[in-house]
Amino acid sequence: MADLSATYPAVSDLRRKARRRIPHFAYEFMDAGTGQDQAFGRNIADLERVRLSPRALRGPVARDLTTVFLGQRYDAPFGMAPAGGTGMIWPGGERILAAVAAMSGVPYTLASVATQTPETIGPIADGRGWFQFYPMADKQIQKDVLSRAQEAGFENLVVTVDVPKMSRRERQMRAGFQMPPRLTPRMVLQALANPGWTRAMIQAGRPELATLTPYFAHVPAADKMAEIGRQLHPEPGWDEVERIRKVWRGKIILKGIIHPDDAVMALDKGADAIWVSNHGGRQLDAAPSTISVLPEIRAAVGKDAAIIFDSGVRSGLDIARAMASGADFVMLGRPFLYALAAGGKDTVQLCVRILSDELENVMAQVGAQYPADLPLALVRT
Repeated sequence: MADLSATYPAVSDLRRKARRRIPHFAYEFMDAGTGQDQAFGRNIADLERVRLSPRALRGPVARDLTTVFLGQRYDAPFGMAPAGGTGMIWPGGERILAAVAAMSGVPYTLASVATQTPETIGPIADGRGWFQFYPMADKQIQKDVLSRAQEAGFENLVVTVDVPKMSRRERQMRAGFQMPPRLTPRMVLQALANPGWTRAMIQAGRPELATLTPYFAHVPAADKMAEIGRQLHPEPGWDEVERIRKVWRGKIILKGIIHPDDAVMALDKGADAIWVSNHGGRQLDAAPSTISVLPEIRAAVGKDAAIIFDSGVRSGLDIARAMASGADFVMLGRPFLYALAAGGKDTVQLCVRILSDELENVMAQVGAQYPADLPLALVRT
């Protein structure tokens, strides 16, 4: 790990390595936003504008990253956000991420459009797994998927509500990415330029949306992805939250909240937490950055409401900035995917360590003993 730390001292170094190690189409699938990537850029730029005030002569402080969130103890106030099709980035990616999360004492969120099933990942996550879910048009399939996730040991359900329709994601289109992957001459050339990824992919077999595909075995192969897309984006209303609340026995988190009124409504409808997110800039290029709306959402829901934050987080300093601005917990997507693509399990472990070390260092600079102390360091403008 010491040698890896010297090679990759920051998440940005893992990103550069990932870009060289996997094919261009897989990298664009992982990294792209939508439109001209303006929302993607705003998320990062606006986080960088958040200022924290150093404090002097605080004496020795026994800093502790341990955080209790939604009744469960974690070793740090951050975790791994859901990412569909992770097996396209590196074969067996969900298994690697879940195993490292369990080992590190942080949560891992399995996407319903992952390339591994909840039955496979639940035991690996070892009680720290969250399950991400899109409301579905077919309520019988929806009920069955939710039942499977609960039986597999997932307690927190993350209901993604900011994808009424998939965005165009032009960078992916330009790169020739499609799901399921279809070999084109351009993709073959890119794969041959990345032999390590290609060998691993051949050994693992072509990735598919393992949780959902069996429900559509009767659909012709050429139409299967389109049918799954129709099922996943029925443009649900608020009554869907109440319907899910009746069948899910654990905690429910609504992901994709960006407006204060929606945050208040989410809690009124029975959500246990809200997840402030603009989908990492992947849905609406005109969307505000999540950090710019976080303080207003916190004011709207009050100090006791549970708030998760994502979008644009690239460091432990960004985690501190988000928590200082009103978040109780922070989830990261791309940084862990960069780490996965850069070197597998070892670099994912390194990513957890980088983020933890950076966060602890920031806490030392501002005199915070616990992550919950970070709002005291916020420089208000």
